[in-house]
Amino acid sequence: MMATPAQSQIDSLLQDLATAASSTFISNGAVIFHILNTNSESKFKKKDFGRTTEVICCLIGENTPNGPEPNKIRLKCKDTYNRFCQLKKHMSQPSAWSKLVDFLSREFYRQTVTSVQLDHIYEAREVDELPEPTAGPLFHVTLNTPLSQHVTSHPPSPKKLKGDCENCANRRQSLKVQTEALRNQKSIAYTLRRQKADMTRVYGKRTIDQRHRRHKIRVKTLVGHNKELLSKIEKLEKSGFFSVRKKKLLMKNDTLERENANLKHEVSILKEKVQKLEEECRHLHFQFADQEMMSNTSSSSNTVEAKEGKSFSRPIRESVYLMLCRQVPVEACGPVLKTILAKVANKTLTAIPFPSTCAQMSYELGISSLQVASHLMEAENGCLSWDATSVDGSHKELNCELIELHCNVHPMDAFANRSKAQLTAIDAQHDTAGKCYGKEGCAANLIQAVAYTYINSTQ
Repeated sequence: MMATPAQSQIDSLLQDLATAASSTFISNGAVIFHILNTNSESKFKKKDFGRTTEVICCLIGENTPNGPEPNKIRLKCKDTYNRFCQLKKHMSQPSAWSKLVDFLSREFYRQTVTSVQLDHIYEAREVDELPEPTAGPLFHVTLNTPLSQHVTSHPPSPKKLKGDCENCANRRQSLKVQTEALRNQKSIAYTLRRQKADMTRVYGKRTIDQRHRRHKIRVKTLVGHNKELLSKIEKLEKSGFFSVRKKKLLMKNDTLERENANLKHEVSILKEKVQKLEEECRHLHFQFADQEMMSNTSSSSNTVEAKEGKSFSRPIRESVYLMLCRQVPVEACGPVLKTILAKVANKTLTAIPFPSTCAQMSYELGISSLQVASHLMEAENGCLSWDATSVDGSHKELNCELIELHCNVHPMDAFANRSKAQLTAIDAQHDTAGKCYGKEGCAANLIQAVAYTYINSTQ
């Protein structure tokens, strides 16, 4: 990687370019050197660029027909200085030094000469009216800058143009030959365009004449056909052909009118029949709908829905519970229920429970009894209702199967208190006390649950 040049190298380069500046060539480096040495401050003001503009205008004005515009020179100075600052910031890059040298070595300003100014210069040279050089100074510049020494006090010498060479006459002759060739080409193109226009007019007129001639022939042919048709019509009228034809057409028209009237009468009769048939069809449709509704109602009344969604309904489950409590096998619960409904109520079930379903219901029955017992034993304010019971066991006050009891003493009240204490001590020793079915201990609760299950199964 190329090392970054020091500030001293840049300053020496600018000084060399400023020293090499002349009235015919001013580089960007000379202008930058003048700007940097005009004022020592880092930020330049408009007047600093103005001073540089004055010197540059004086130097460039010596070698141009008309002096440069100060505004353009001032803007050019500002752009050149900004570009120099940008290149200086990126001096760490490898190719930055070569770019900076190339930019500073370029020409700062080149003024173009218009054709009018060039003609005036030629006329001045031909009549030798150029002003004589004067002894007095032409420009008065009092700037103490490095470029101020290059401002000349003599008038500018005429700029040597391209046409001032020894072959000027040959150059004019070649230009004259080229001009004549261009004129000949233009005249040839004009002649061809004229010929094309003439041919277009001629052929266009010929086409119109041919169309007009064909139109006349067509009209003459149609006129001949018209005359032949008129002569045929006259002959037919003289022979009475049209009168006979007219009578036949009138007779045929009368016949068609009568047929039309008959057809209209038949259409009206058919419309009446269609209306009657539509009424009968509508009546039959209503009757069919009523019969279908009655049949659906009768079929639905003879059918009992066994399921509510995916599970069996509450009446079906209660019936299965009752049969299980009366020692009906799980394999016979479904067929027994279906047979009783068919024989007694003349109804059919949409579905009957399978044996596995009945077995599941028997498990549910035992679990429900255990849940009731657990609730009664864990309730803080629990009470059993007593009512008058007849000899046959019917209740007078209550009719709730949930609290119906057939004994006045709890089955587990006969357990010795010592047995309960031993079971509770075992639970306390092994830390197995629970709240599942009471506060007697796990073993006592298990014995009570087995006793409840046995009692419910024997009822």
